[in-house]
Amino acid sequence: ISDTLANVGAYANYGAHFAKAVAFLQRKDLKVLPLGRYELDGTNAYAMVQEATLRPWDGGKPEVHHDYFDIQLPLSGEETIGVAVFDPKTPGEFDEEKDIGFYDVPVEPLALRPGEFAILHPETCAHLPCCSEDAPGWMQIGIDVMPEYRSRGVGTYLVTLLKNRIMEMGDIPF
Repeated sequence: ISDTLANVGAYANYGAHFAKAVAFLQRKDLKVLPLGRYELDGTNAYAMVQEATLRPWDGGKPEVHHDYFDIQLPLSGEETIGVAVFDPKTPGEFDEEKDIGFYDVPVEPLALRPGEFAILHPETCAHLPCCSEDAPGWMQIGIDVMPEYRSRGVGTYLVTLLKNRIMEMGDIPF
């Protein structure tokens, strides 16, 4: 399932403990929360606020969970996740204690932007989070100059400053 945060309330009764997960997703302060784990309903439901380094499509095997639904919501930038219908009889190793297994199954891309989320069902949906269509180490520059300041070189100046800073950090501007 993929949808927008404007519709997230419709999923409050989707499964056990979803009401608390939906309430967390509706918080107005998500973008400023400290990184970490947030208990929503004891060990029955929790949220992780994380920063991730995006990887290319060939960067790993999709993961599967048995106990928890996984809701992916990028807070900034675009994240592409790989998704696949998963047959629980697929051979592979599963770590029951950590509730995660990694399987070699083909995935299809699902692009998520801020304000969009995906609900991934345990046991039947494999997913490869934290992917990007771009190469790792690339940083995109996007500048939108207010109309009254266009054609004055402001955008060119800012892009040049950002490009130089990105290169100083050892990354490749895109």
